[in-house]
Amino acid sequence: MEKSNVVLFTWVIPPGLGDLQAQLNAAEILRKAHPDLEIKLVTLIHKEASLPHHPCHFVRFTGLKNEEIEAENMPLALLREADLILQIPTYYPRTQELLDLLQEVPSHKPVPKYEFLGEYGWTGQPNFPRCMGLNPCESGIFIKQVPKCKPASKNRFNLAYTRTQQGGYLYLYSLLKALEFDQRDIDVAFFDMKHMLENVPVLFSSPRWGLKAVHLFFKDYFTEIPLASEGKILRLYHKEKLSHEEFLKYLSQTEDLFGCTGDGSISEAISAGCMYFIDPLHHKIAFVKDLLAIAKTRTPEAAEWIELMIPSDLPIDERGERMGELLADSKTKEAMQRLSQIICQEYSVNDFLCDLVTRTLRYAKHPELEFLDARSLINKG
Repeated sequence: MEKSNVVLFTWVIPPGLGDLQAQLNAAEILRKAHPDLEIKLVTLIHKEASLPHHPCHFVRFTGLKNEEIEAENMPLALLREADLILQIPTYYPRTQELLDLLQEVPSHKPVPKYEFLGEYGWTGQPNFPRCMGLNPCESGIFIKQVPKCKPASKNRFNLAYTRTQQGGYLYLYSLLKALEFDQRDIDVAFFDMKHMLENVPVLFSSPRWGLKAVHLFFKDYFTEIPLASEGKILRLYHKEKLSHEEFLKYLSQTEDLFGCTGDGSISEAISAGCMYFIDPLHHKIAFVKDLLAIAKTRTPEAAEWIELMIPSDLPIDERGERMGELLADSKTKEAMQRLSQIICQEYSVNDFLCDLVTRTLRYAKHPELEFLDARSLINKG
């Protein structure tokens, strides 16, 4: 590829940093595929977000929708010198304003090409011409190398990145049901203390699942909830903030069930080949349904597990009981591993991302190729 300058432009919506991680994933994939490519990162990030140690050009904003960004704070000169600006993964509402500003910046180069690769599950929405996801009209999900780490203790360790009270309840219910007759202590790292406190009284109001006690760790505080005279101990560790490297380490140490939200965390679970539970936010349910459609045709033994993660009218305890039974069945885990392998091999966005950048840069250097390709498509149509 000819020497080219690509800017990955990302708007990080508060409060999480998932958008930033998608930008970093894209940069890593492109650098490996095209070592000679000059890649720069421009990231709009809320003023209260902690800045990770990454080589990004950070632009701070104070409102939820970026109205408070002043034009002089945007690195227009850096953007204007790019051959390609790739916006990923969330549509920036002031994109057209930004493009208009770039037209006015003096430069000896043509105005940069502008491409957009949207997040999972947004195909068909305005301003989302290309999206990641598992729908036949989407481009796949990020597949990455997740480092393998040995468990830090002899206990069963699991990571629960859930976002809702119901999701946290269902995760714990299915995990404890599956391990009801296992004698080893269970460690669970989690993130949302509010939801955990809502779930603890309901789940542990009477002795069951072979638990002797629940130990709750929060910062420097420790609370014990005794349940029975004998049995195993469930240890709940609150993790307020983790670096992405720590998150991947805990993911790789998860023995039974990783709880994820359906965003970038599910692509990491699939990449790691671990057993996962999805707590889908409303706008991610379509993504889980697409995953279910693949399972029904390729790995039917995994379909019921995935379907039970989709909110329904079935009482949550009934869902938890059935999910616990499925989680205890080795056939379910084997089917989920096969499903992950299929997605890694056939539903990866990695190659599409590299092809998109390669094609657009060729158009930038050789505009006649874009004209000829467009004309060829019209003639074929």
